[in-house]
Amino acid sequence: MQMTKEELSTFRLELGDNIRAARKTAGISQMDMAKFLNVNRPTYSKIERGETAMRVEVLAEFCEALGCDVDSIMPKTSAGKAKDEGSIAASVRQIYRGQIVLEKGIRRLSGLIGVNLGE
Repeated sequence: MQMTKEELSTFRLELGDNIRAARKTAGISQMDMAKFLNVNRPTYSKIERGETAMRVEVLAEFCEALGCDVDSIMPKTSAGKAKDEGSIAASVRQIYRGQIVLEKGIRRLSGLIGVNLGE
């Protein structure tokens, strides 16, 4: 089941809010986090505002840097839940740990949220 455009927008906004909250809790500036993740600050700001998606690898690095679990960052609303609970976060963890090939993991995530993440 794919997300509608509205659900995807809600998902990105909630994910951005969760990312911002985790960064602020850790006491890290946007600039410092952007540098750590090797993205420019305007792009990082767009991620926190839900205007652009964070690449799977970057999300995993973000969580590792802050010592938080991907599950704690994922939105808890129905828009953030795939058919089988937690499968988005589980896929991100598997990709980061090298348990599945990146391309296969990206295809899996693309199917879960209904957006082509490979481009």
